Amino acid sequence: MPTYRMLMSYKTELSSLEVLAAGLPFRLDEADRVNEAFASYMLAGLKQQKVVVDLWTYCFVRRYFLIK
Repeated sequence: MPTYRMLMSYKTELSSLEVLAAGLPFRLDEADRVNEAFASYMLAGLKQQKVVVDLWTYCFVRRYFLIK
């Protein structure tokens, strides 16, 4: 049964991650838009853009490790 529990945990975590990522202004595979948001943060110092980029980075990396 450990495999079943691990599978359920994986699906639950991935599902909750998708809910979190749904709040982003772009999808996880839209790297160009993320780069624009990061550039905007670097040029103007807009804290909101930093929060969005940080959240995207967390979701992207977390999804990568969950799928692996």
